[in-house]
Formats: sequence, C-alpha cells, structure tokens
Amino acid sequence: MWYEVSASRSSGFVRS
Repeated sequence: MWYEVSASRSSGFVRS
C-alpha cells in the first residue's frame, strides 16, 4: 500500500 511505503521511510518496513 502507498501509505505503508510512505511510512516505511520512518519505520523501516515496506508492504505491497
């Protein structure tokens, strides 16, 4: 998801 990818920049995780 786009919001999860955006959050990954701070959290360090990536979900599609």
